[in-house]
Amino acid sequence: MSSFDYTIELRAFEEYHVMRHRLRHRLTDFGGGPKEYVATEQRGVAHQTALTGLAAGTAAAMSSGLGNPLDCLKVRWQVLPTHSYLTQKGLIQFGADIIRKEGLIEGLWKPGLSANMMGMGMSAAIRFGHYEMVRDALVRFTTTQTPHHHNNNNMHRSTITPNNDGATKSGYHMLGAGILVGSVGYMVTTPFHLIKTRIQADRAAAMTSQHAGKELSV
Repeated sequence: MSSFDYTIELRAFEEYHVMRHRLRHRLTDFGGGPKEYVATEQRGVAHQTALTGLAAGTAAAMSSGLGNPLDCLKVRWQVLPTHSYLTQKGLIQFGADIIRKEGLIEGLWKPGLSANMMGMGMSAAIRFGHYEMVRDALVRFTTTQTPHHHNNNNMHRSTITPNNDGATKSGYHMLGAGILVGSVGYMVTTPFHLIKTRIQADRAAAMTSQHAGKELSV
């Protein structure tokens, strides 16, 4: 997967924490109790998870759809027999031959397109949509919650960042959350990636058999 908006996603997560922090104080100012805040925050978390997952899934699906010709070319090149004369021409000439004989759409774009878009879209939706929720759950599970006090006389950057509830998140929580959601995302979407690869490999096998038949006829 490309680095398609990692910076934007991290910025969105930061903005979400700021908005949640402001919501807490606003409810407190208007007399909202803990129950009102928890209910509102839960709705906000669900809404944020859905929007983040939808945005990430859509972006990943569109990106994989636009890049499917390169992906298909890679798979078709990789499954060629090592002794095939097609490999002697080089990757660029091989791609040019496919476009000339089969067309760009039929030869490189359509094979495995829907499976590729569905697999990458679902994977990104799971990973980006649930990352923050899993990270905060790890923080609550592994960290003793202590009140956080601001100290204006000791302002420094640290790898441990306080949450609004006083718990602290570190790089270990972020790494663990990334591994968990990434593993689940790719495990769930493995069938789509397998279908995509097999469709593209079948097109390569058909092309190889056609060239083999021409060689035998000659």
